[in-house]
Amino acid sequence: MTASLSDAVGVFEIAGKKVSRLGFGAMRLTGLGVWGEPDDRQECVRVVRRAVELGV
Repeated sequence: MTASLSDAVGVFEIAGKKVSRLGFGAMRLTGLGVWGEPDDRQECVRVVRRAVELGV
């Protein structure tokens, strides 16, 4: 049996949800240089909530 890449890198838990260490591409939701507050925080929250609704 071959493990998937996400199985190989492992998972961690955020707010009761298991998340692959590969993530789901949310680094671009943060501020400049992937640090700090985003330009539009409400839009970022909306995107993350939608991802959860879609099962990401």
